[in-house]
Amino acid sequence: MALAISTTNLVKNFDGKNAVNGISLDVHQGEILWNSWT
Repeated sequence: MALAISTTNLVKNFDGKNAVNGISLDVHQGEILWNSWT
């Protein structure tokens, strides 16, 4: 589920300027989700 959310955010944010910020945010959200599950 986390991967699907990240992929959606990545595509949504993939417009050049926001691409890097979107990737960083997705990675951070993924870490939070992973830590909350483990």
